[in-house]
Amino acid sequence: MLHYKATLKSIALILSFSSSAIAENANFLPNIETASEGAFKAGLFYDNVEKTNVTLGLEQKNIFGTDDHAFMNFRYGEHSSAFETRFTDPDIFETIWSRTLSFSSRQLSPNTATLRGFAFGGFNTELSFSRPINSKKRLGFIFGFDLLDFQESQDLPTAVLNSAALQNNKLKTSYLAIQTKYSSLIGTTFPTSGSEINGSFEIGDVNSISYTLLQVSAQKFYPLSEKVIITSKIATSIGTAHGSEFPFSKNTPLGGAGTVRGFKHNSLGLLSPLDISGEPAALGGQFALAASLEAGTLLGASEKLIAFIFFDAGNASNNRQDMRIKALEHSRGIGIRWKSPLGPIDASYAKAINPSNPNLIEEFQISLGSFF
Repeated sequence: MLHYKATLKSIALILSFSSSAIAENANFLPNIETASEGAFKAGLFYDNVEKTNVTLGLEQKNIFGTDDHAFMNFRYGEHSSAFETRFTDPDIFETIWSRTLSFSSRQLSPNTATLRGFAFGGFNTELSFSRPINSKKRLGFIFGFDLLDFQESQDLPTAVLNSAALQNNKLKTSYLAIQTKYSSLIGTTFPTSGSEINGSFEIGDVNSISYTLLQVSAQKFYPLSEKVIITSKIATSIGTAHGSEFPFSKNTPLGGAGTVRGFKHNSLGLLSPLDISGEPAALGGQFALAASLEAGTLLGASEKLIAFIFFDAGNASNNRQDMRIKALEHSRGIGIRWKSPLGPIDASYAKAINPSNPNLIEEFQISLGSFF
């Protein structure tokens, strides 16, 4: 028989329960002496794009008395739903390599807030291996397969319909990625010093179209005092295809919180009209560049609140010429971040500077809560 002990960790929007289970008289789990510990999490998430989402998560450590980990997560909202599960062996074959097998399924519905307006679904499965190089560096390899299905959508962008990658309204992608990470960040609630660099090089095939995708991001924190911090960030993405056009499913979108604030979520890049309605749909770009400079000050004794001003720049396009400094979109604004009892809150107010398309502007952006 399995016994669980649950403890309420927080209230209101975010609920977290800790539990432990010990197999005592379970015939289907013979000779297990180690406790199997896990956690159940539930919560709400809100932002400008997806509105309110419900998320449920279950994490189980020491599966059947082993050191394996299992994680499952379900999310449901007005415009999307998703299910994900991961199984991790932290020391595969008793080496420093860890192994993770993951599977996810998702269904996205029309959402004019993201300038999509068309629906698609699909699933993804990955097998990854990773290991630490030292205390600051990590290396990983990913083998994956992804399926996108557009059959249930009543309307699609012309760029999607005319794409050489689309076959029978489906995209089948197999890929191999090499990822590296370096981090020397220091901080309690927020990073206050150090730097972080992430790199990924992916090669793959989308319905017989070969492609490569290089992505690099870096951020650095400069403490001017115990309370004042300067943060600089830059990210770039470069895609290439061999013998055909770059598959649109591998485009990089920009715009919104985390990239170029003051613009709608993922709105920068190729805008293609829907075949029936003629409304524009955003598809991101083969090339992308984003940069940000922030100056923030920690508030309060607990330092769980930071107020900041920022300047953002970036663009996504299928044309390299749009990556020139003069062709980038720019914005400036103010914001706050708070590690609240209800989960992280991030709010910003930004003004776009001479935007190329005023229809893409969204000045106030907020997110509340967390996905688990």
